[in-house]
Amino acid sequence: MKKLALVLVFSQALVLAAAAGSSQKIDGWLDDQKCAGHKDTPNASCVRKCVEGGIPLVLVGDKDKKIYKVDKQNIVKEYAGQHVTITGTIDGDSLQVEKVDPLPLPKAE
Repeated sequence: MKKLALVLVFSQALVLAAAAGSSQKIDGWLDDQKCAGHKDTPNASCVRKCVEGGIPLVLVGDKDKKIYKVDKQNIVKEYAGQHVTITGTIDGDSLQVEKVDPLPLPKAE
């Protein structure tokens, strides 16, 4: 009985670990770390100036406004200040980028 319980716990841990490491798509705005979350839509020219000054980009998620630290700054840099979908792996508050796709701007209401 103890062996069965141990096997079940171990297999559940493996499933959770695999799910945590799988790729996800997150829509959001690429904003500079300094100003992220202070406004609904970042000012793209301001974001680019901050990035050129050495401030890293982060992704502000559309759904929950969560701020994700983004690796591979060289990949996301060309999309600074834009609305994007990032495909990657989430690890806490960090996002390991696999792919970036620009999104159309939301329509004004």
